[in-house]
Amino acid sequence: MPTYSPELNRIETLWRMMKHRWLDAFHRTQEKLEQDIQHIFDNFGRLYTLNFFEKTSYS
Repeated sequence: MPTYSPELNRIETLWRMMKHRWLDAFHRTQEKLEQDIQHIFDNFGRLYTLNFFEKTSYS
């Protein structure tokens, strides 16, 4: 296995999906960001899911 392989680390995939797909790119307060992240965690598996078999590429 390579020294660093984020595509094989599930938490790296989760954070990437949160940053690039589930969180809108706009200015927000720290409190609003924490609320948005908590919303994702509370609804993970129902509204937000990961598909490890889907091939995606991020630059």
